[in-house]
Amino acid sequence: MQGGIQSTRSGRRTRGPATVVAALLSTLLFSVLPAQAGEKYYEGDIIGSSGFIEMVVVRDHGKVTVEHFHADDLDCPEGTGDANFGIREIKVKDNGRFNETKSLGYHGRSHQYAKVRGRLRPGGRAKGTVLYHGSFDGVGICDTGTRMWKAQR
Repeated sequence: MQGGIQSTRSGRRTRGPATVVAALLSTLLFSVLPAQAGEKYYEGDIIGSSGFIEMVVVRDHGKVTVEHFHADDLDCPEGTGDANFGIREIKVKDNGRFNETKSLGYHGRSHQYAKVRGRLRPGGRAKGTVLYHGSFDGVGICDTGTRMWKAQR
């Protein structure tokens, strides 16, 4: 038997070369394919910051949406720490542009919001701006200002 599970003289069971190769190929194939047809994954840097963005763009029946936009480690020069946020379901216009301002919630006496603008460009590229603001009792604890970002597939 060359392909499947084999037994050695000691009775220990081992996998044959064909089984190992098939397992490796299936793992490689499924890790490369997107989870959904029409789904594109972008990632890139936030210019002037140590942060980065990730987004998933989905085309479904001719409609394009940014399924999920996420910014990580966005520097807060006028405040403390870094900002991280995500926005779901941003509609993309026919010209490839998208724009969303999202309240990330009121938590007691604090308020947070984020603004994302972008444009999907030919060749799997995208660019835009991002802003995050968080305050407590009306005093800003994190204001990133408007930052440019660039991403690609």
